Amino acid sequence: MADELARAERLDEELRWMLSYYYLVEPRYVDRFDGLDHLKQAGREEALLYRQACLNRSFRGRGHMGRYCKTKQTILRQWP
Repeated sequence: MADELARAERLDEELRWMLSYYYLVEPRYVDRFDGLDHLKQAGREEALLYRQACLNRSFRGRGHMGRYCKTKQTILRQWP
């Protein structure tokens, strides 16, 4: 389903920047799955989207994932 959405260029904003994060941190994480070619391409095309999008998000009410992302925000804000 996600690969079909990527092919149709209909991925939601959060999935797009999360994919870019996975490719930035460990490209082989997504690449290890067979198929999903459009999803993989979407992640590679916008490698720095993660940095921009994460800084502008609110992660309130997101539980453990929200705390993880808030930590990432703090680290990104320290970069020049």
